[in-house]
Amino acid sequence: MTIAVVGSGPSGLAAAFRLQQAGHQVRLFERDTAPGGKMRTTKVGGYLVEEGASVMSRAYHAILGVVADAGLTNQLVEANAVFGFPRDGAIHYFDPARLLRDGARTKLLSPAAKLRLPLVAARCLQHRRALSRGALVDLAHLDDESAKTYGVRLLGQETYDYLIDPALRGLEIG
Repeated sequence: MTIAVVGSGPSGLAAAFRLQQAGHQVRLFERDTAPGGKMRTTKVGGYLVEEGASVMSRAYHAILGVVADAGLTNQLVEANAVFGFPRDGAIHYFDPARLLRDGARTKLLSPAAKLRLPLVAARCLQHRRALSRGALVDLAHLDDESAKTYGVRLLGQETYDYLIDPALRGLEIG
């Protein structure tokens, strides 16, 4: 029996690989000309171009384990982790590896807005077990308001306008 896997994004490729490892015949269907889905990176004119809005952190051990098991670690493309946010004609940069430093120094947010940011860390710590396991279904009971409503309620309108909204728009897939 042949098992069909539709889509050659990260999940489809992982499913096809694990099914094949388990001894099944697999047929992979993809509408695009190359695999990768929303995580495909191509080179155009000497520049790397992300074809989708997704990036994957090193914390995704399960997915990276499949990549390693398939012998494809050398195919991963290191992405730049610095994010820029516009305000008042300037770009304010944040490096996730230096988030506290950049957050303290930035002029993107007022001092009052910055004082509310630890609330996000407190919420993450409160739910760290589910977050570390990737068990987002365990947090479904918290999913009762929009990102805007939650962001404004927790961090205020300024932080929503200049940090949360631009970050979420950067993740949109058109």
